[in-house]
Amino acid sequence: MEFTAYAFARMAQRARDAADQDRVLGLARAAERAGSIREQVRAFAAVQRAHGHTVEGDTGSFRAAIDEARHLAATTGSDGGGLGAFCTTGYISAQEGEGWLRLGRPGAAVRCFGEALDAWPETYRRERGRYLARTAVAHATADEPELAAAAALAALNLANLTRSARIQREVAIAGRQLAAFATEPGVQQLHAALAASAASS
Repeated sequence: MEFTAYAFARMAQRARDAADQDRVLGLARAAERAGSIREQVRAFAAVQRAHGHTVEGDTGSFRAAIDEARHLAATTGSDGGGLGAFCTTGYISAQEGEGWLRLGRPGAAVRCFGEALDAWPETYRRERGRYLARTAVAHATADEPELAAAAALAALNLANLTRSARIQREVAIAGRQLAAFATEPGVQQLHAALAASAASS
């Protein structure tokens, strides 16, 4: 029961990552029907259901599913491991940010990514780098080039420190979004740092 629910939720996550959007909601609901008794597995399934609602542009259902996931994650005890143990309130804030970005609400996305970054320890460098990069994308989407560049530069520093190609790709996306603001000092600094990073890799 536990593993079945978790497996369906993971399949929903992979369908979303693979842009197989039509299957996300169905797989998330299959995970919930499996009837896990672990709150964090149920929270993970609710997060995937939330992402499925963004595909439909259903803001109300997205918000309700995220609220459900956050409640489940907040009420569970921390056992230090097990299926879904990563599905903390910080993780859910990050996923909420992804959803708001997809729904065209970059300001809400920035707020949620900030909450996630506040919740994660400094030692979670890869996670911090990734969501700093996503924060940069959200700021760029909101036409806030200097804020975007500052977040992207911080993310690039962590990408270089952790040798994370994934974070570098995320920062590069923000850099391309900022092409229209190429005369802004922060954006110039970011583009120079991206060029230097590419040259040294």
